[in-house]
Amino acid sequence: MTLGRKTQLTVAITTANSLLQILLLQVILTTKAIINPEFFAKLADIFETDLSTVMSNYELALPAIHATMLFVCVIVLTAQLIEFFEVRKLSRA
Repeated sequence: MTLGRKTQLTVAITTANSLLQILLLQVILTTKAIINPEFFAKLADIFETDLSTVMSNYELALPAIHATMLFVCVIVLTAQLIEFFEVRKLSRA
C-alpha cells in the first residue's frame, strides 16, 4: 500500500466501499435465507430452549440491527464528508 496523495476521487471511492460493506453486513445479518437453517437449531440447542423462542428473539433483534447499521452509516458518511472537504480545501490552496 502506498502513501500517495488523497484526492476527492479516492475519498469518494473509500466512502462507497465503506457504505457497501455496511450494507452487505446488514443484508447478511437480516436475511434468514442467507443464514444456514441449522444455525438457529444449534442456537436453540446451545441455549437449551425451543426453536420458536430463538426465532422470536431474532425477530426482536432485527430492528436493533437496522438501527445500529444506520447509525454506523451516519458515522462513516460524516467522517468521509469531513475528509472530502478537507481534501477539497487543501487542493484549492
